[in-house]
Amino acid sequence: MVSFTVNVKPELVPVMLCGVITWHYITLYYITLQHIMLDTHSPW
Repeated sequence: MVSFTVNVKPELVPVMLCGVITWHYITLYYITLQHIMLDTHSPW
């Protein structure tokens, strides 16, 4: 884990953060969409 942090280039950190945030939002959106499709009868 330490070697991974050392080997990461500083200019790649914002790109990685953007990718992680984008992946998080896509996953959250997909889970919410799936929940709405599964529970269309419940109003939340």
